[in-house]
Amino acid sequence: MKLYAFKLGTEYQVFTREVEAKKDSVSNKYMIPAFATDVELIEEKEGFQRYFKNGSWHYVEDNVGVEYFDSEGKYHKLERLGEVLPEWALSEKPIAPPLTQEQLKESLINQRKSAYAIESDPLYMEWQFDQTAESEQAWRDKVTEIKARYPLTDES
Repeated sequence: MKLYAFKLGTEYQVFTREVEAKKDSVSNKYMIPAFATDVELIEEKEGFQRYFKNGSWHYVEDNVGVEYFDSEGKYHKLERLGEVLPEWALSEKPIAPPLTQEQLKESLINQRKSAYAIESDPLYMEWQFDQTAESEQAWRDKVTEIKARYPLTDES
């Protein structure tokens, strides 16, 4: 006698394999082990798992492991049976649109401010402390180097 085994799950008791029933030597009746049934298994269906519930077999969509991105490029992965891709899901990470001239300028200004605070401000403070021409030149050279690293087009 053919039986159909399933694994116990929190939501779905998913089909695992076919098994052969054994006869009880005393009663001569077939024994059905736990997590198995003699209810005829439904056909296999692409993209679905078969599961046993309330005495019959059912289908549940199987997208486990499907990866997708949202419009901001954040990565997602389906983890459970029955989950479906959201309508807004993207199969590839979206390419960020190029920065506008205004955004580019703002980014360069912010990078300059950060570089000034970390690199040139300490040199300025050193010059203020010792008042030597060498420390003033070191500070001015650093400012020039930062401006060259983060050039603004409307700057002379």
